[in-house]
Amino acid sequence: MASPLTVFASSNAADGALAGWSNPQNTYADDTSFATRSAAAGTLYGNLFGFDLSGVPDGATITSVTLLARFKGSASATDIQFFLGAKSGGSEVGSGTTDTTQTTSEEDVTYQPAGLTAANLKATGANGFWAIARYSRSGATPRIGYIDYITCTVEYTEGATPDELTSKDISSGVPAVDKPTIGQKHALTSKDVASGIPAVDKPTLSQKHALVSKDIITPVPTVDKPTIAQIHALTSKDISSSAPSVDKPTLASVAGTDSLTAQDIVSGAPSVDKPTLGVIEVSQDSAAAALFYRAKFRNDDDEVLAIYALLENEW
Repeated sequence: MASPLTVFASSNAADGALAGWSNPQNTYADDTSFATRSAAAGTLYGNLFGFDLSGVPDGATITSVTLLARFKGSASATDIQFFLGAKSGGSEVGSGTTDTTQTTSEEDVTYQPAGLTAANLKATGANGFWAIARYSRSGATPRIGYIDYITCTVEYTEGATPDELTSKDISSGVPAVDKPTIGQKHALTSKDVASGIPAVDKPTLSQKHALVSKDIITPVPTVDKPTIAQIHALTSKDISSSAPSVDKPTLASVAGTDSLTAQDIVSGAPSVDKPTLGVIEVSQDSAAAALFYRAKFRNDDDEVLAIYALLENEW
């Protein structure tokens, strides 16, 4: 528990030879159930009240201890005495607090004992820590005192907790100190390794890339001819072996005095020069003759007759 620590009374004991309070256990809670005492003139009554202060850390430095009793009387009076004190180690601590004015309303009576340690507060039994509540009257009029509850509040600061080393049973030599226990453990588990170099598995990749090869025939792959969308078909002419034979033209009978004289022709394939393009001057007769032979060669009889008539007129 953290400072400050407040607890209710949890036990009670006789205060020496004094007659005690009626129902002293009613001081263990704030519930308007009261411990009571009807006092005869000149007689002192009292009880000891104990607390569970185990929540105070060992070795803590005590800065203050406050005892509190919630008290009231049967009538307002100034001839009573309500005493609240402390006891530790079998002896009273300090002089306590005495309230001499009683009212019918509840009031808090407090006392702060000094010089107590954590060990004093946590002690129990006859030599433990106790609160003392006593009541008396001096006048002739009967008086009744009431206690609702009693509490103890401890304020403290925690000191450094010393490291405690517990040695093992040692017969002789240097004491052996165990290794500390670590709250968080990391367990490393080795793989089964045969003699020699350990085998490390290949890592498993979450993303896999599979490469599939094409079927290849050894030694050289066969590649099909490409298919071309546009096809050009070349058709060869009928060609016989050796040089072509060209027949001489058959000349028709031409009336007149013009004759055609063949040039010397060397046996074998005729040599044809490339034509010379340009302006060619021809005579009227040679032009008409050429047209005549062209028409004759083309077997155009109508054109032959027309040219023949033209030549006949010219000649």
